[in-house]
Amino acid sequence: MNDANLKPWGPNNPPPRSPGRPKSRPLSSAYDDVLRSPLPERERIALKLAKGTTWAQAIALARARAALTRTGTLDAKEIGDRVEGRPMQRIELGGAPDGFEVRVTFDALPGKHEEKVIDVTPEQLPASEADKSGSAE
Repeated sequence: MNDANLKPWGPNNPPPRSPGRPKSRPLSSAYDDVLRSPLPERERIALKLAKGTTWAQAIALARARAALTRTGTLDAKEIGDRVEGRPMQRIELGGAPDGFEVRVTFDALPGKHEEKVIDVTPEQLPASEADKSGSAE
């Protein structure tokens, strides 16, 4: 090997990039191909859909129809998550003169829900925790 032609890496001579892991995802690519392809005539006619309807459009329509039923809460949630993104969990921290308060709010699914408040006083804490809260004052 002739070392005379070797140069140190620098701004004008960057190191070669390693190819790393293959970027292809064969299963995802196959799903993508199917979802973009037209729905076969037999299924299209049975579902009373327009000509040229793709698998993706048929699946979205089926999910939307299911969301309209009495048991369609999960379908409605899936549609909302796909369109708007998953709801964020909000956490509020606030100080109080006699300790601190932590409030966690979850965005509820459509339908009935109840709000629960959990109150813990320093007397209810284990001895080691109560000592810490008492010494912080």
